[in-house]
Amino acid sequence: MDPETPAAEILGLTSIACANALVRGRLGHAGLLQSGGVALRRPTAPKVGRFTARFLLVWLFVGIAACGSVSRFPGGRSSSRTINRAQIRSVPERSAYDLILFLRPRWLDARIKATIADPNPIYAHVYVDDFTYGPLSSLHDIPSQAIEQIDFLSSLDATTRYGGGYMGGIIRVYTRTGR
Repeated sequence: MDPETPAAEILGLTSIACANALVRGRLGHAGLLQSGGVALRRPTAPKVGRFTARFLLVWLFVGIAACGSVSRFPGGRSSSRTINRAQIRSVPERSAYDLILFLRPRWLDARIKATIADPNPIYAHVYVDDFTYGPLSSLHDIPSQAIEQIDFLSSLDATTRYGGGYMGGIIRVYTRTGR
């Protein structure tokens, strides 16, 4: 095979066949097909009415929502937002941090993860007897035998009750003497 031989000769095409192939390529880009020298329109998808489109869209959203999580609340082994006195007694005496780590570990997770733009993750804030107490590490200072109840407030609930600045939510600890 000679390197200077045109591609049309290698494929056994005449110049007319090459011209037809070029025309077919252009017609193909315009949404047309050529069959036996006659240009034909490509078949299109059937048109869907406005009502049908909205109906399908609603059912798509319903299907997506149905596939979501069953539990709405953050928590570990339970979907409850509260740790009551009976649950506290079932765990050996430790700090409030250890108690939460054992019963509801997800309360201790960062609510907003660190990113390149903001390398500081956001964690829940601690309140004791409805007064601000400190960050999560302050839970190590509260002995479990002094606790009556612990609950978790999401960022929305925390903002509604205590004002802004609680994007990580709030862990509220109620002591036995504080109630």
